[in-house]
Amino acid sequence: MITSIDGEEIEDFQDLAELMKNTEPGKEVDVLFLRDGKKQNQKLTLSESDHSYQRAKVVIRKDLNELETEMEELEYRLDQLHQYFHNDGPSIPDFDSNKAFLGVTNKEGSEGVVIESVIENSAAEEAGLKGGHKILKIDGEGIDNFSGLIETLESRKAGDKVEIEIEREVKKENIQATLKSRQDTYKNGTEDVKIYKIRMRISDADESDIEDLIKKAGMELKSSNQLEFEEFRLSPNPGSGEFDLSFSTESKGAIDVQLFSPQGQLLYENRVVEFDGSYEDKIDIRDASNGVYFLIVKQGEDVSVKKLVKD
Repeated sequence: MITSIDGEEIEDFQDLAELMKNTEPGKEVDVLFLRDGKKQNQKLTLSESDHSYQRAKVVIRKDLNELETEMEELEYRLDQLHQYFHNDGPSIPDFDSNKAFLGVTNKEGSEGVVIESVIENSAAEEAGLKGGHKILKIDGEGIDNFSGLIETLESRKAGDKVEIEIEREVKKENIQATLKSRQDTYKNGTEDVKIYKIRMRISDADESDIEDLIKKAGMELKSSNQLEFEEFRLSPNPGSGEFDLSFSTESKGAIDVQLFSPQGQLLYENRVVEFDGSYEDKIDIRDASNGVYFLIVKQGEDVSVKKLVKD
């Protein structure tokens, strides 16, 4: 998964498109990506593309034997973006109104395609796909990685019905889905297409963050132990601002969840007395300002404070 180009953070395809729009052909760029959970980098040189709309070529300057899968997807994206932005060529395929779009993101460092989040109003959401599901096959065709998923969808169009074999909680099952276009996915009623760019960056709060929260919220927060999560997810991310919060812990028992605004105002609070180790609920901050939010999860003497940065 591509994480940055020349130091510029890449969190989704729109970030990549914007960066490539402002990058001149022929420039050497430094690409940072994750492979098997480890950070690696690769230098690429983008060649000039002519006015007959020939595909721009990505010149690889190092041995790519171990990087073939990741770089194939990057090469395809860069080729299409340079053709579009520097030649006034035809539209990028992903923006084709009839192009099939499933609407999932892949969990970093996962083996195969494990869904990290599901985009709102997408074919995936309507079919019932959720974070944590692993996509095994589409119409009987094996899916080994996210590039394979993209390649399989290339031959489909919006409106096509597909059978998706998934694995959830060690069990396999088949789900029927009707693919949509990217435009239809992001369309809100009869309004024009709107690409949501509300993104939350999640990390553990440090001591200075917690001191700042205590001061602004006028609260006490004492803990002898750090509450450990088996899994923690806020999805879809990026999204419209209405997120599905889910997490799981080994421990069970009463649990309290609170969300504070950058100003220290309590925006969300929920107490689950009979907590069974798995939590799911919705958090709506669509109309809230950008800034640093804090999510506190307390269970007995154990506490976890997550720092959520809204861009």
